[in-house]
Amino acid sequence: MNNFEDHISIGELAELTGISTHTLRIWEKRYGFPRAERLPSGHRRYPRREVPRLRAVNRALEAGFRISKIVNKNLEDLEKLLRLDRASSSSAGISASGEQAAGLAAHQAVRIEKWIDHVQGYSGPKLIYSFHEQWEERGPLE
Repeated sequence: MNNFEDHISIGELAELTGISTHTLRIWEKRYGFPRAERLPSGHRRYPRREVPRLRAVNRALEAGFRISKIVNKNLEDLEKLLRLDRASSSSAGISASGEQAAGLAAHQAVRIEKWIDHVQGYSGPKLIYSFHEQWEERGPLE
């Protein structure tokens, strides 16, 4: 028999994370996360330890990342992703460490070079593919 002392209801999880109960149910069905355990009555109970990870997922979504690309990341990877995203936002005035900035700059340089090559060579399919890559990584423009 499971001890549910360290578990919370879906309503409490929604309140603590800012993610609606409907969305939590959809993610559980679609991605298997967050994984609920069921009481004998059928009600969902979620491990309290998932709250920080779900908060990070929510922040990543707000930053423009797609759920399908981040849902399987652990808390540490989500935090790293969010730090890199903040570092790339010069308008936010947030600076990254030298190593993060160098990695980000290299990644952006490769992406820009690829796009320039596609535009100069008018490689329509490759340019469209690059746009789709960005769409997958960042989600739609708002």
